Order: sequence, then structure tokens, then C-alpha cells
Amino acid sequence: MRLIAPLLVAAPVLAAGPAAMALSPDPSVQAGQQLPIYPAPAPGYLPLDVGAPGYVAFNLYQRDEYDDPQTVIHRSDDGSIARTVTWAQGLQAPYLAEGGLVQKTPSPDQSGATRVTVTGIETGQTEWTVDVPSSETLVGAGATWVLSRVGRYDSGHAVLRRPGQNPLDVTGLVLGNMDYSVVERAGTLLITDYSDRIWTIDLSTGTLHAIPGSAIPHEHVVMTAQRVYWIDTGNGASAHVYWTDLDGTDPGEATVPDTADTRGWIGYGDGLAVLEYEPGDGLYRAHLEPIDLSTGSREQAVAANVGYAGSVSDGSVAMYLGDTTTGRVATVGPGQPLHEVTELPVVGRQVTALGFSGDRVVAGFGDPYSPGDGPVLTTPADGSGAWQDALADGDAPLPGSLTAAQGNVVLTQSGSNTAGNVTASWPGGHRDLGVRCCALLARGGQVLSSEVDLHNVGFEDVRTGARLATASSDAPYAVDGRTLWVGPNAQGDLVATELGGSEPPRAVHTGLPTCPHPTQQFPYVSLQVAGRFALVRCGDQFTAIDTQGVLAPQVLPWSPVWGAGIPQLGNGFAAWFHQTTDASGTTYVVAQVQNLGPGGGSRLYGPLHGNYAQPQPMLAVNDDGSPRLAYVDTTEQARVVTLDWLTTAPTAWHDATAPNLTSLGGSPRVGGTSVSVSWSYTDRTDVAGELPSQVASYDVRYQQGPIGGAYGVWTLPAQLQGTTDTTAELTTTPGQDACISVRARDHSGNVSDWSASRCSAADPGAPVLQSTGGTPRVNGAREVSFSWSFVDPSAGGGLPGAGLASYDVRYQDVGTTGAPFGPWVYPPVWDHTPSSIATLQPLYPGQGACFQVRARDKAGNLTSWSHSRCSAVDGTSPTVTVASAGPLIIGRTSATSAAFVYRGSDNTAVANYDVGYRYAPPGGTLGALQRPAAWQATTSAVQHVTVPAGGEVCYTVRARDRVGLVSPWAGYRCATVPYDDRALAGAGVSRTSSALALSGTVSRLNSAGATLRAYHQSGAGVAIVVLRGPRQGVLDLYVGTRRVSQIGLSSASWHREVVHVPTAAFANTTITLRSVSGAASLVDALGTTR
Repeated sequence: MRLIAPLLVAAPVLAAGPAAMALSPDPSVQAGQQLPIYPAPAPGYLPLDVGAPGYVAFNLYQRDEYDDPQTVIHRSDDGSIARTVTWAQGLQAPYLAEGGLVQKTPSPDQSGATRVTVTGIETGQTEWTVDVPSSETLVGAGATWVLSRVGRYDSGHAVLRRPGQNPLDVTGLVLGNMDYSVVERAGTLLITDYSDRIWTIDLSTGTLHAIPGSAIPHEHVVMTAQRVYWIDTGNGASAHVYWTDLDGTDPGEATVPDTADTRGWIGYGDGLAVLEYEPGDGLYRAHLEPIDLSTGSREQAVAANVGYAGSVSDGSVAMYLGDTTTGRVATVGPGQPLHEVTELPVVGRQVTALGFSGDRVVAGFGDPYSPGDGPVLTTPADGSGAWQDALADGDAPLPGSLTAAQGNVVLTQSGSNTAGNVTASWPGGHRDLGVRCCALLARGGQVLSSEVDLHNVGFEDVRTGARLATASSDAPYAVDGRTLWVGPNAQGDLVATELGGSEPPRAVHTGLPTCPHPTQQFPYVSLQVAGRFALVRCGDQFTAIDTQGVLAPQVLPWSPVWGAGIPQLGNGFAAWFHQTTDASGTTYVVAQVQNLGPGGGSRLYGPLHGNYAQPQPMLAVNDDGSPRLAYVDTTEQARVVTLDWLTTAPTAWHDATAPNLTSLGGSPRVGGTSVSVSWSYTDRTDVAGELPSQVASYDVRYQQGPIGGAYGVWTLPAQLQGTTDTTAELTTTPGQDACISVRARDHSGNVSDWSASRCSAADPGAPVLQSTGGTPRVNGAREVSFSWSFVDPSAGGGLPGAGLASYDVRYQDVGTTGAPFGPWVYPPVWDHTPSSIATLQPLYPGQGACFQVRARDKAGNLTSWSHSRCSAVDGTSPTVTVASAGPLIIGRTSATSAAFVYRGSDNTAVANYDVGYRYAPPGGTLGALQRPAAWQATTSAVQHVTVPAGGEVCYTVRARDRVGLVSPWAGYRCATVPYDDRALAGAGVSRTSSALALSGTVSRLNSAGATLRAYHQSGAGVAIVVLRGPRQGVLDLYVGTRRVSQIGLSSASWHREVVHVPTAAFANTTITLRSVSGAASLVDALGTTR
């Protein structure tokens, strides 16, 4: 890497700063008193512009945020200012050249072109202007030359422009697309790039010379008025210096000792000097040592504490020296002793943090020459003293960065807000608080709060560390002095608690609704308290509350625009940032102060720093109750404002308006002997900006007389004069009519008129029974009930009765069996009941009660007990009166629906029935009792079962009444469907038809010995359907082998008949009919009964 000059000899860097523009604040914006500056120390490094012999320029000054960038040119001989140069933000800084001041700007005449303007150093008059077209690349420019490149970097050529001459192509100079440097010395240009090439151009002729031997590897190139030097420092222990004259003649070389602290090579006279860093100072300053090229040795240093050095074309070296408080600029050269040009101006450090406590302003200062925080200092607020680094004599400097100043306590923190070490300091002492998250010093400097966990905050004595309280951090809170304020709560109250005290909490009503807890939809909730005022934030609205209740709440004219910040609450005012514009449209920030006293109004102060550049705007309100605030102005210095125009908030109300009655209630027009009244008033005010003084007390009076008669005089009971209660009670006698009136007074002494009277007459008579009712003496349900009605007669004087209020009911047990009545029972639920019916349930059958009732009216008048009314639950079971399945043998020989009909009776009513049946299949026995679900608790009086031939069904039933009593099961009622004669096996039998037969067919047993048989039968009887008639025969009936009966069929007339023969039980047995006569016998059907 090839450098034309060492690090400390770089080209001048003039600070660009923020967007610069002239600022003309509105005349209404007032500036505060500026406090003394805190001088910055001598910088470690300050670039100088030394391009013109006899001058040196630099840009160290107290910068204003709205200043245009500027540089100040001093004359080298006496340090006087030759000229101060400013330029528009965004343009390149002008620089000194041999013969003038050069500035590069965009050409106003040619698009894309660069204009080079040369002005007189002292006069500022334009001496030469040239536009370099956009097709060329500007390489460098001086007071009498402009060098540019035309064409591609690898094939283009250089063009030299001079005043009054045509552009000249510099033959042989090809400037590559890489960094290069151009330096002018005594009419010659030295050009070097980073490919080990060095050229010179004679400005008078434009002749190009390539320096012979410059291809030797080198790291530094230095030009003097007569020579070019290039230095190879590659081997570390020594440096090889090579040179020629500017025309390439008279070459030479020398070996010079080199060290790790060698940081630069610079022209000195027509020779060289080296800059050697001074170890250990931390500012990387150097001393300047000339070199004897004849011997290669370094000579004694001619300057020390060099923070910057630049060689001048006259052979001297201009330097910034950091050996004084603020630093200085000096020159030195061969045969020229060190000459001081000028001391650097005093520049105040920037204020980066601000606090205002009592009579002192506390500030954190930045370091203007290196990153990081500077000291935390204090100074008298009236500007009478300098900044000091301790609170009192003998105190240690304040550590870390400033976070708060309250009372006479300063809070500082080293490190981050969540993991930094916090220190509280006060005159004569301090306390190391360790690592604290979110430590806040409360107003007044007595209490420190810090996070306990995500939902709780702890409060402690800032000096002793004694824990005073722990509270929820989910609700807005603030501490003023030693008072913790929380709210507003759901009632709109701020609640104040003395930390560490024994006084009960105090509530201040704000009239504000509870603000929702912070969410993304409603993220801002906060509280500040200062003296008598509280500032409540809900969303984007800030409301000032007078905690003494004299002044009305005030909504601050604050809006969430850029730079507004959060209003800070002082004692009697609030202040916040406000961005505005001047007449030219330039934006700037001011402090807007809102008067919270009578009349309101606001004023603007500033301008403040931070509209364009960091740090952002800062202000701090005084915490001692005095109307003052401090802010940081556009030069980043502290100023103090005394707000002597604020109005004082009154401590008493001025309203002359009496309270207004809003409600008057109490006992009804007719009531009892206790007459009460209640009332409410609201207070009003006729003073703008004040709250009503609020109701303080009440006076109560009454008068009374007989109902319908004249009232007596007003009586004012002493205990009801000046009362704070909102109710009163008077005891009178039955038949009396009493009236009560009330008036109110507020804290300002305004008294309302007496209210209208609220009257109540004491009803003298009890209610009258009209009727009783209820369930009958014997009730068909498992409950008994009792009902009644009363009326309350007139109280007299055209007034109604007080009105029915409630009833008392009692009962005694009674049954239907004639047993004695039980004792009276007084259920609590029937004591003072408003209902007009009473019911006992569930009761057992036969259980009942006798009821009595009495009534009371709203005056408390009570009747005597009524006569008894009795009722009992039915205790008699129902009976089954009808249960029929029809004839035992159904007159059909095929499957038939057998109907079962039943009825019951009860002394109240039958509610339903349960029905069951047993079924025997053909040849089988009766099965178990079946009770179909649909037949249980049925209200139907008939059921059916389909029975096939040879089958039988037997029904049973029981009745149930409404109480649930049931009758015994009725005996079984059976029905059998017989087999048709054709289903029987016959021997000696003929089959024939008959109109008398069930199915139209009969079997004839023609002679003795003929048989009909039914196999595999079971039962306890046999039923035979036969046809009787003249000259019919005789049949023997066998069950198995046992003859059980003989049946004669002869009759005077023809008819069908069922012969039922009970037998001993049998199962799976053959039933046989055998003819025992010569006459014929006709059999129609046969069945078994079970």
C-alpha cells in the first residue's frame, strides 16, 4: 500500500454534521439561561488543512445543530483568522491549495459535470472556474490546475486544465481504475498510484516525468519542493529511503532505523522527518524527529505531543499539539524554532443526560473525541458556578452514566439498564445498589423502586435500603416524596399511601374511567405525581388532576407526533417536546410548557437539540416545587428556564353556587311508625377551571300531625344539623303524619334552600282476611296446600293503607284416621313470606295438615291467626271391580285375540292399572307372569293377547289411585282356544259338517269303540265342545289310561255345548274320547285348561 503521507498527515476532514440550514425560531420561542460550558479536553487528534503556505485551517468550534459546516482559516504568522468558510450540507468541503481555496460542486450548467471553483484565501473572490464534463473522471484540482481522466481506465489518458489555456493531453500518463494521489509542490504535481508508479508533471509545460527506480517496492511516498522520496519499510528493523529530484535526476538512497512505533514519514524542509508515537499516553500522539540523510540517523525531536502533522510546500511542518488544556496549532521547520500559531478554541462537551434537582442541575457529558459516556457533573442552576464532578467537597466523582437526579440524590448506572451496577449518591455519602433492573428514583429523592418480578415492584429507602413496601406493577403507580400513588382504580380514584407510615390510605376521586391494562390495542397507561398535581395517561390522552380537588381535570394539548415525548410533570406545569417550523419551513424542536394553574395557557422554549442529530431532545423539570426546567439547546449545552409566568393554584374554592338537590326519597306515603328519608345533592360552581367545592354537610327538620289534620311547627333536631349523613329517621305513633325536609351546604359555605317535604303517615290498622282455600279435606295427590287473601283498609284522611307486606303461616299434623292433631309448626320459609299460598309435599297416604295464616302490612300491623283449614292425603287403596277374559273356551278353533276387560273404583279416583298375563302354548303348561311395559301404569281398560288353537292365556290386574296406593292383584282370568275336531286323531270316525259347529265341521263317532285322540297334552282339565241332540250316544273321557268322566250327548233338541271336566294335573299325556254306545256321538272341538 502506497501512502503519500503518514496517518497523522491525512487530508483534512471537515465535519459534515447534520442537515445544515439557517434557523430563525419564532419570536414566541424563548431561550433559557445558558449554564457554563464544561470544556472539552485537548483532542487526541485534529486534522489540519495545510495546503497553502502561510495558512492553516481546521474545523474545531462549538457546533450548533443548525449550523452549516464550516472551517476557520488562520494566518500562520500570528494566528489571526483570515477567513471563515461555510458550505452547504452534502457538498465536499473546500480546501487550501497553493494560491487559493478550492471547492468542488455539481455544475449548475452541465448535467453530471463537476465544477471546480477557486477563490482568494483572504478575499473570497472567485478567481477561476472550470467544469469537468461527466465524460471525464476528476483526479485532482489545485488553485491553478485541474487533472482528469478521459476514457477507460486501462486505455484512457489524462487531461490537464490551467487558467487561460486549452486542455492539455498529458502524453504517457494512463491513470488506472484504482486509488491514486496527487500532491502539488512549487509548480509540480506528484502523482502516485498503488502499483508502485510515481510521476511528476511540470505545471508550466505539462511535461510528464516518470521517476526512475520507483518500481522498487515501497510503502510511503513524500514530496518536497525539490525532491520525491519513496520509502520501503518491509524489513521492520530499518527503512530504505530512495529519492530523486522532481525531474528524475540526482538519485540517492539511505538506510534509516525503523521501529514498531514509527507511524509516519513527512517532508521536512527539503528532507525527511519521522513521526514516532509516544507510548503509554493512550491518545497515540507522536514526536517529530528530523532525519540526517547523509548518515541515515534520526535527530533530536523538534516537537512532541503531535496529534496531527502536515508538510507545507515552504518546507515547514504545521502541527496540532495536545500539550495544553485545549490544544494548539504550531509550525516548525529547518532553522525555524517551534512557533505557536493559535490556541484551539474552548469547546463545551455535549450534554447527554440531564437532571434538575433543587438548586443544582446534574448532567452527563459525552466525550467529543471518543465513544462512550463522559463524567456526571453538577452546577448551580443560576449559572453562578462551574461544573464539578462531585455533589459536595470531599465526595468521590459520580460513577457511571446519569439516570436520575431527585432531591439531593443522584442515581447513576454502569452498564446496561437491566444488568448494570447502580449507585445512589448524595452530599456526604453514597450506596452501591448492585445490579438492579429498572431502578427508578422517585421524585424528592427519598424512595427507590425496582422490579421484584414481572408483576411486582419493591420500594426502599434510597439511603438505608430499608424495604418500605411491595406493590403490584400491573396498575399505574408513582411515588412523590414518600407517598405511593396508584390508580385510577375501577371507581376512578387515585389512592395515596404513605410508605412506611401508619396513616390509612387516602383516595382522590378523578372522575376518570379505569384505563384498560396495556395491550397491543391500548398500550399506554402511566401515572406521574408532583406536588398537588397528578398526570394520568390513558392511551394518547394525558389528564392533569388536582389532588386537592380545587381545579378541574385538564386534558393536555399533547398529540403523539414525532418528537413529542412523554410529558413531564412539574409542580404546577407539564412540559413536553413539540416540533414546529420557522418561516422558511425548517423544522425544530421546542419545549412546550402548559400552565396547570388558573387561566391555563402554554409557552414555548428552546430551540432544543435533537431534531436531526443524536442525542434526542432532553428536558428536566425541577423536583423541589419551584417553577423551573432545564433543557439541552442546539449546541448541546444546558439551559435553565424560570417559569415565573405560571399562575398559582388556589387552595380554596371561589364558587358562590349552592348545592343542587338531585334526589329525595324515603318511607312511603303511608307506612309504619319509623319514618326515614334519604337524599343526594350535587355541587356546582360558577368559576371557570375550578371544581365544585363539594357538599360538606346537611341540616334536617321535621313537622307532624294527625292523619288528615294540621301539621305542627318545624322541629330542627340538634344532632341533625351539620350532619354528613345522607339519611335520617324519625319515630312517630300510629295515626300520625310526619314530614321531613333537608338542605345542604358546600365547603365554600353556600347553603341550598330547604327541600320539599317528604311525608309518611303511620297506618293505624291491621289487614283484614278475605278468604282461605286450598286442597279438599281428602286430597287425591300426595300434597296439601293452603291459600288466602287479605286487604289492607284505608289509613284515614283519604290515604290508602300502608299495603300488604307479608304473611306468617303455621300448621299442625292431621290425618284421615281421626288421630289427634299435632303441635303447631312454624316453618322459617313461611315466616314473613310474600306468597299467598303454602304447600306441604310430599306426604304419605293418610297424612295431612291444618293451616292458619296471619298478615302484616307495611306499617308492621299484624292480624290474629285465621281459623284452621285442614286437608289430608287419601289413605284408602282402590279395588278391582271388573276383571274378565270372557268365556273359558273361546268360540273359535283358530288363532284368536283374547280380550281382557277390567275396571276399578276408589274413594277419590283410580289413576291407572298394572296388567299381567301367563301364557300356555298348544299342549304346554302356563309360563311365568309377564308384565309388558306398556301395560304398567296404563289408563287403558282392555288388553289383548293372540292365542293359537290349543293355547291358553290367563290375565291378572291391579288398580292404582292418584296417591299411589294399589289394590291386590286380581285372580287369574283365563281363556282357551280349542283344537278343531279335524285336528284330533280318529278311529271309527267319520268327518261331516254342521252349521252348529264352531268351524262348520264335526267328527262322528259311529259306534261303540270309536275314538278321538289328542296327543301330548298338558293341563288340569279338559273341555270338549259337542253337539247334543235326540238319540245321541255316550262318550268316556280318558286322560292317559285313566277314565275321568262319562259324557252323555242325548238331548231333546240340537245345540252346541262346552263340557268342562276338571282333572288332576297332567303333562304330555294323550286325551281320548271313546264311544261306549251304539248311538252316534258328534264332537266339534277339544281343549285343555291349565
